[in-house]
Amino acid sequence: MSIAAPQTGRNWFPAIVSIAIATIALLSAGVIQALGPRVEAASETSSSTLADSAVEQAAWKLKTVEVGSARGHGVQAAGKDVSAIVREVYDALLLQPAGLSASLEAHFARDAASALVRAGLGWPEDTTGVRVIKRRARVHVELGSSPRAVAIVRTIATGETPSGPLRLKQRSTLWIEESKGGWRVFAFDVDQRPSR
Repeated sequence: MSIAAPQTGRNWFPAIVSIAIATIALLSAGVIQALGPRVEAASETSSSTLADSAVEQAAWKLKTVEVGSARGHGVQAAGKDVSAIVREVYDALLLQPAGLSASLEAHFARDAASALVRAGLGWPEDTTGVRVIKRRARVHVELGSSPRAVAIVRTIATGETPSGPLRLKQRSTLWIEESKGGWRVFAFDVDQRPSR
């Protein structure tokens, strides 16, 4: 795993955050239970939201794709569940960092949640006036004895940081599997950088 996290304030510089978490095999349902102790995200701020309530945010554009022989209602239902996870996690990351810990606890395996927190994704401290201008996700679902999904997520947002305006672009891939407790992200890859 390699991390190049953006710094905050005047020293904030263009950076790429690249994280890859590999697993030897799909985690068993016994391993993916509760996350245990609550994960406290370093990016959380005292403010409940980084956006003005009067500012209109881009609508999510979500699409579910069937993989393999999976077809029909089951795939669409799974796609809906996975899409809900994507929306919740990325809305917290971009707009409401105070809710990120709860989202990770509910939807990420322990190692994946800890790695995302360490990566320092999201906005520099004291960012305000966030406006999301693009939110898209494509969810690939494969059902069967070990249901799994891959979500490819693209977001672009603008915000006002202490050092000036910033346009932030993220491209992510989430690897997700279903266990007795529902769908859970067990690995991810994120590319975050300023964008013109």
